[in-house]
Amino acid sequence: MALPTEQKGLLNQLTQAHQVDVETFSHNEKLLEQLPSLIMTVKTWDNTALQQSRARAGGSGINHGLDQKKEKGGELGGLVLLDPKSGKFEEVGNNLYGPRGIFLDKGLIFVGVVDGIEVFGSDFSRKEKIKGPYLHWIHALAVMEDDGRKYLLAGSSKLGTLSKIDLHSHEVVAKWIGWENGFPESHNGALVTTDILRAQTRIAQGGVATVFNKSNPEINIDVLSTPRQASRINGIFITPENKILLTLFSGQLIELDKVAEKVTPRVIVTGLINPHAPHFINGFYWVTNTHRGEVVQLNNRGELLNVYLFSNSLQADGRESSWLQSIAYINGLMVCVDSTKQELLVVDMKDEQKVNIQFPDYPENKWAVQEVIPHES
Repeated sequence: MALPTEQKGLLNQLTQAHQVDVETFSHNEKLLEQLPSLIMTVKTWDNTALQQSRARAGGSGINHGLDQKKEKGGELGGLVLLDPKSGKFEEVGNNLYGPRGIFLDKGLIFVGVVDGIEVFGSDFSRKEKIKGPYLHWIHALAVMEDDGRKYLLAGSSKLGTLSKIDLHSHEVVAKWIGWENGFPESHNGALVTTDILRAQTRIAQGGVATVFNKSNPEINIDVLSTPRQASRINGIFITPENKILLTLFSGQLIELDKVAEKVTPRVIVTGLINPHAPHFINGFYWVTNTHRGEVVQLNNRGELLNVYLFSNSLQADGRESSWLQSIAYINGLMVCVDSTKQELLVVDMKDEQKVNIQFPDYPENKWAVQEVIPHES
């Protein structure tokens, strides 16, 4: 399939930029001693079975035939506590419906799931569940302070919305809708709009359009698939200046000044292939170019500096043999979730050292690990 023009343009820049092959970094087991215990979200315990079931269902994402901890569409997963020093994995939270985003604040663990946000104590006891009309398929979470209060930000990968939730009342006090603020069309021309006439015109011209019902957001869930919307939010990071970084699955790293109905984002870079995990560290932007198995570094003006290659070989379908689902910056180390290789790769970018931790059950089963964060006991 031909790449969109913006992806072709960025691909040319990536291949001409300074490239660093992470596979050549030296192996150093002692890196694990620098890490605390880690918490991982696992969307499903057997991703191969989930993918096969989706294929049988025509790619709808609805799966009725799995027999795991596998109910509710095959996306019944959980939380895993990992001790990097011993390599011990412990399941500490089961029966979560498609857990993705995770954030820990003041002893509370927030986990984004398909139908809301689960709240756990630091001992992994289940506390409550935050629900709302826009709180579905929560792929990314972060906590920010604003006017002396704390808020939880929740990004939906299905509805393309960013919700701002008061941490005291758990009410949604503001939201930003990506397809209303510069991202109405996916790269294949599929349109999301509240304008029925505009949608009808697009369809009459042979295109694809979805009319979004804002009065009843849940009704859109079964209609909006990934290819049909450009504002699928899958990563959030709050900068020291309280700016909000977002990654959109369609290829963008963007920055918001605030969460509100009408906010035009600053586009830092576009043309990435399925990016995740935005970061701003020591004056530099970092983001995964997930589908190509790369981590991209940009300066504070959004200019490309370095491309870190986590795999230098291609699969038969042209995809890189690493799928970098997410990264976390912990104690000066970059902890990377590689879904293809079924591992955490711990990398010291400065000293060019690395060590990997293989997920259990591989290759019999493939965990769909989504994010990793430090566990503060």
